[in-house]
This record gives sequence, C-alpha cells and structure tokens, in this order.
Amino acid sequence: MENLLKQLEKVVSQVQHLPSDHQCDDRTPGSKNGILNPHYTILTSHKGYLLSIAVFYQSKEKLKYCIRLYQSTLTRLLDKLHQLKDHCSREYSKINCLKQSAIQMLSELLSFLRKQFPAYFDCNLKVPEVRYLHHRLKFGQIQKEIEHKLILKNINPALLATITHPFADFQQKKKRYYTFRDISYLYGWAEKLDVIARQPHVERDLDKEVSCSAIGYNLNSETCIRYFLQFIGKSYRSKTSSSDQLQKLHFYTKCVKQVFITSPEGYNPKYESLHIILSRWLKQEIKYTRKSSRDNHSLSGITATPQESPGKQKTSMSVSQLACFVKNLIDTGLIATNNKEETLRFFSNHFSTQNTENISIFSLRSKFFKPDNNSISTTKENILKLLNSIQKN
Repeated sequence: MENLLKQLEKVVSQVQHLPSDHQCDDRTPGSKNGILNPHYTILTSHKGYLLSIAVFYQSKEKLKYCIRLYQSTLTRLLDKLHQLKDHCSREYSKINCLKQSAIQMLSELLSFLRKQFPAYFDCNLKVPEVRYLHHRLKFGQIQKEIEHKLILKNINPALLATITHPFADFQQKKKRYYTFRDISYLYGWAEKLDVIARQPHVERDLDKEVSCSAIGYNLNSETCIRYFLQFIGKSYRSKTSSSDQLQKLHFYTKCVKQVFITSPEGYNPKYESLHIILSRWLKQEIKYTRKSSRDNHSLSGITATPQESPGKQKTSMSVSQLACFVKNLIDTGLIATNNKEETLRFFSNHFSTQNTENISIFSLRSKFFKPDNNSISTTKENILKLLNSIQKN
C-alpha cells in the first residue's frame, strides 16, 4: 500500500514541477476520460492491487484502515491538483494535459474504491473540490429536467420548489462542504423524482405522491419541514368546525403513518426524521384542537344555558361593579382562592344584576382584570356604605 501511495504522490509532483513548453497528444486510444498512457497504466495496476488486498487481508479492521488511507490520499491529492492554476492556455499544453489526466485517473480510482468497498468507504469524508464542481454541473442539469417534466404534469409550484431545493442549494454551496454521503443522497433523490416524472399521466394525485416520497426519503431540511407544517396547518385551519378540522388532521396522520421510510439518515442526519417531526406535530395539533373544542363547548353551554334558579342571588351592582368588588375581595384576602377563574365562574353562575339575569363569564372576567374608572368609584362608595353601616351597629 505504501508503494501505491508514493506512486500517486509522484504523479501529482510531476504535474506541479513540469515545464509548460512541451506539447502532448499521447492519449490512450479508446479511453473514456482521455487518460494519458502512463496514468492509464497506473490506473489499471492500482485497480488490480485493490481487488487483491480484499483477499490478502483477513482482518476487516486492517482492510478498512487501508481503504480509508487510500481514500484520504486520493481526496487530498485531488484537492492539491485543483489548486494548481493552468499556466498555459494552449489546448494540449503538457501541464494542462497531465493535470486533467491525473485528475481523471484519481477520480476514477475514487469511484472504483467506493463501488468495490462500500462497507469500508468513509462516506462522511469531504468531497474533493474538483469532484464537487463535477457534480454541481450534473445536478444543475438534473434539476432542469425534473422541473420541466413535473411542470408539464401540473405539480404544485410551491411543492416543486421545495422538493428540488436540495439541488439548488448544492449548486449555491449552501453547506460549508459536502460529503460523499450527501452526493449519494442527492443522486438517490433525483432518481426517485425521475421515476415519478416518467410515469404516464393517469388519474393520480401527483402532489400527494411526491409529498409521500419526500417523507419516505426523509427530506428533513428546514425548507421541507417548514413547507409541510405550513401546508397542513393552512389546510386543516380552513375548516370552520372542530369536527372537520379533526377529520382533516386524522387524514394527514394516516397518510404520514402509511409512508414507508427508505432513507433513515435523511438529508440532514443531525435532525430528526421528517416522519417523526410531522407525526409529533400532528399529534399535538389533534390534542390542542380537541381541548379547544371541549372548552368552547363547555363555555358555550354555560352562557347559553339559563342559570336562573331559586338559589340565584340578585345584586344592585352592575356586572362591572360586581367584577370590581370581587377583585377587591380577592386582593384583600377576604376571599382566599388559588383559582380566580373558578371564583369568577361561581359569581357568574350564582349572581344576577338588575339588567342581566345570566352573567357571561367572559364579560365578568374581562371587567375583573380591567375595571373601568366609574366602577372603581362606585365600588369605593359601596365600601364606605359598608363601613358606615358597621359603625352604626
């Protein structure tokens, strides 16, 4: 392995120190990537050696160490070549010709390594810059093709922008760097979208199909999470009744639950899966909607049900004055309570005024927390009357 790595180092060193005044056209006949004869020979010999070490090393740990050492060397050397500037503009200048040939050779070795040793390949390693540029061009083409096909099938524009944003983000290099795992994930997502886009136009819910694919492939980016939460929220809140809202929420819960997860790690391995985030959010919304429905039903029952009964006490105070009076009783400790809401509900249920037989809990609560000046003045007068009455007795 050490000799192989030295050989690769030598290739890069030759490119660095070679004068640019020689011409070359000795490309290997029939080679796909235009690799020069010397490099093609190295490429072939290295592939043979890499296949042989899989048999030679019986220890998986040793094999893993060798593969990752070789991978990190290829990555480092590719970045080193990328940093070299083209010193001559002529098409077949020796330095440019050797540089491109070396890049193609190292890139092919890297692809070969990943294909032959997927269990030992470090997918979390940073992709070399020259390979990032290669994939950036490809993802630009892929995005245009997918968008064109899905637009013809009348997909929701907002959904289309959401599911293709990973390709756009990659081209804009939104992340500080991209790993081999990121590249593989994006190609996998592109393949899934292409399959959907190629299907014949039949009676089917394309938006639902694409959305389920995004959840199943765990497209757990912030953009995607935000889109689904806003879409579902707007959809169920457009219903006027609580029962219709709950029915809509249960429908989305069922759809999410039935999705088959194909990529557990997802777009962002640091985040929870999109499936878990949506499931938990839907559960919370259902719980909140049910509670709100019960509370509204209970309160509407209180206000709508006549509370006039033999035990209901009339008072000469208005609702505002009663609220202010009760507030002072609580504030001074004459009524000890840890639950002001229940105390107000008690007065609402058991008292009536000259003009109001059934005091609304909403009205009493509002005036309790924000007493007006007239009610405060009247309450003072009433308390003074109580004091005068006590003094006379």
